[in-house]
Amino acid sequence: MPRKFIWTWDARPFPFFPDLNSVWADGGNWKTGHWVQGKLGISSLGQIVFNLLKKVGYDSTMVDISRLNDIVSGFIITNRQTVRACLEQLAMAYFFDMVESDGILKFIKRGNASQIDIDFNELALHDDASQTFIAPHPELELPRQVDVIYLSRNAGYKQVQNPH
Repeated sequence: MPRKFIWTWDARPFPFFPDLNSVWADGGNWKTGHWVQGKLGISSLGQIVFNLLKKVGYDSTMVDISRLNDIVSGFIITNRQTVRACLEQLAMAYFFDMVESDGILKFIKRGNASQIDIDFNELALHDDASQTFIAPHPELELPRQVDVIYLSRNAGYKQVQNPH
C-alpha cells in the first residue's frame, strides 16, 4: 500500500476514552466508530480463533465463529503448545465454549439467556411434610480472597496483580 490515510485520531487519551463513559457520552460508539486510537494492532476474538484453526487445516466451512465478536488487544503465545491449548486459554479469558454440531466446530459465548426454565422447588431440598427448605451454606465454600494476575495493556503488557 503506497499511501495510507488516517480518518480520525481523537485527542482524548486512550484507554480513558472510551472507558470513562461518565466523562464522554460517546464512549460506547468507539468499538464500531471511526476513531483510530487504540484500534491499531487489535483484532477480533473470532479472527484470532479462526487463524489458529486455519493453521491445523480448518477452513471457513468447518467452523462457526460468528458469535465471537469481542475485541482482543493482545494475545501472546509464550511457548510451544497445541492449538487446543491456545483455544482453551482464550475460552477461559473470553468465556466461550467449543462444541461440534452437524460436523461444524461452533464457538458459543457463555452468559446468554437461559434455554430452559427450572422450577424454584427443584433448586433446594425440602421436607415434603413441612415444606421446610434445607438450603446449603455456600458462604462456607466461598474463598476469602481472589487474586487476579493479568497482562495489562496500560503497563506495556507487563504482568500485574489486582490490589488487595
